[in-house]
Amino acid sequence: MPRFYFDLLRDNVIALDQDGVHFPSARIVRAEAARTAVDMVKDRLSDDMADFVIIVRDEGGETLFEVQALCGCGSTRSLSE
Repeated sequence: MPRFYFDLLRDNVIALDQDGVHFPSARIVRAEAARTAVDMVKDRLSDDMADFVIIVRDEGGETLFEVQALCGCGSTRSLSE
């Protein structure tokens, strides 16, 4: 089973995934990368988290695709209402 790497680009700094994860196909890893991005946004929505990109690489180091997450939450009303 091929190994894929999920690098994280945030604030112009990239954190390389050194371990990687085995998945049966690139199609499945694409869905997992999207789920990971959604979970990261959901977990940090109350923080002032910057936008980020998950860069998925294959075993040869080639970038297969990127998942971009735009983080923001605003309100024109007080949340205590």
